[in-house]
Amino acid sequence: IGHEIYNLQRPEIGELSEGFVSGTVGSITMPQKRNPEISEHLGTLARTVRHQSAHMAENLVHDHERDGRSWKGEWLLLPGACLATGKALSLLLALLENLEVNTGRMLENLLASGGFMHAERVMLALAPRLGKQSAHTRVYRLAMAAAERGQPLKDAVQAESDLVAILGAEGIERLFDLEQSTGCCGAMVDRVLAETMAHAAR
Repeated sequence: IGHEIYNLQRPEIGELSEGFVSGTVGSITMPQKRNPEISEHLGTLARTVRHQSAHMAENLVHDHERDGRSWKGEWLLLPGACLATGKALSLLLALLENLEVNTGRMLENLLASGGFMHAERVMLALAPRLGKQSAHTRVYRLAMAAAERGQPLKDAVQAESDLVAILGAEGIERLFDLEQSTGCCGAMVDRVLAETMAHAAR
């Protein structure tokens, strides 16, 4: 989660960001910076614990009834790993409680993509008539040519009379409708959240 937020807070993406507290300094040389401080901490702690797990694997090698070379290694590693994991969970809770979600920027980024993320939907809609592989080849060539011209994929599809005949004008509009692109995601998220909350309440 921290790694994802670290990347999505980049100015050129700007879809998520850590909650900002007035007075927080992101850089001692660049006053304008709002760094993903907590996400950075999470990354560091995760790397630390992952590295310790390799050492823990070495403790699986022992003689007879678990000799001291193994469990003494655990004494060294487990306290630090538990402390790092506990701190990471605490930081993650604070991060999620104050997470800022920029839905406007998400929409801007989707629109800026030229609709190419809908290529699979177009291919699947064509497959019953053209066959899957032929549909893939057709959409592939169409998408590559449109990308070279800087043309939105929807415009490229609409310019192909045979594709319009198969899909229909309204069908093409539906294929490129962003609201139709999330499928069952909303229901799946609601189900996971409900199960998580029920488990936490036990």
